[in-house]
Amino acid sequence: LKPGARVLDVGTGSGVFAIWAAMKRGCRVVGVDISRRSIDFAKSNAVTNGLRLVDRRKSVVDGNVWFGNVNIARFSKQLRKEGALFDLVILNPPFNPTCPGVYPAIHAAAGPTGQDCFRHQIELVPGILKTGGCCVGYQMSYDQAEGEIAAVDAMHRAFRGKCTVEFAHV
Repeated sequence: LKPGARVLDVGTGSGVFAIWAAMKRGCRVVGVDISRRSIDFAKSNAVTNGLRLVDRRKSVVDGNVWFGNVNIARFSKQLRKEGALFDLVILNPPFNPTCPGVYPAIHAAAGPTGQDCFRHQIELVPGILKTGGCCVGYQMSYDQAEGEIAAVDAMHRAFRGKCTVEFAHV
């Protein structure tokens, strides 16, 4: 990442990735989360770390961050309409499986395999990522069949095979 690179942090939570990109790399960062509480926490963390927050997404300059409480599906439509593209998209969705009969908070529901949010988010990335850009998805893998990694397969489908996918098992 170079100064001025445009970064979108989806599922920003505490804002750690967004804050790092703005502080350490001088990027123009947009951090979004469906949880209002997470956005408040991210803003507080940014201020604690000496970052200047901006109140409008379009006002973000190098080394700044804007945090928004948004639904990523609606937000990505708005971004596509504006032609707003990012150099880096970070996906950090919930990945704990949601058991039948359990009704978690909306920002924590990940479906029976823990992959629902990731699959949904990765489908949106090709429309908002610059050609040559990078998407980093932090996701637990759920192997449905021997030798198959669901998250990697979802990325290949979303980009219709027009991407390089690297998988790191941590």
